[in-house]
Amino acid sequence: MDESLPDFTGRVVVVYIVAPPTSFALEQVRYERHVGKLYLVGRQVADPQRPTWNDGATYHIAPEHIAYFAVFDSADLYRSRIAAFNAQMAAGATPPQPRGWFGRG
Repeated sequence: MDESLPDFTGRVVVVYIVAPPTSFALEQVRYERHVGKLYLVGRQVADPQRPTWNDGATYHIAPEHIAYFAVFDSADLYRSRIAAFNAQMAAGATPPQPRGWFGRG
């Protein structure tokens, strides 16, 4: 089994936390050890359309709290996807449903 750590250089990683269910978009993502424990570490990506108190905060997330994560090849790609999604929602579109084993729904 390959236990090497992924290289997230230049990418944005959206991390989905199990409880409470929430997500974080992180940049400058890497794994670090603190007091012998491995953490996923990254800075919160700012959304210029929705500034929040935690923009730019550094998160240290224990892997056992991660449900899954999505990787975007660049911050520009991530921001363009967020902008397109926000425009869809503003136009009254229904949010896309997650894909299951047998397609949408």
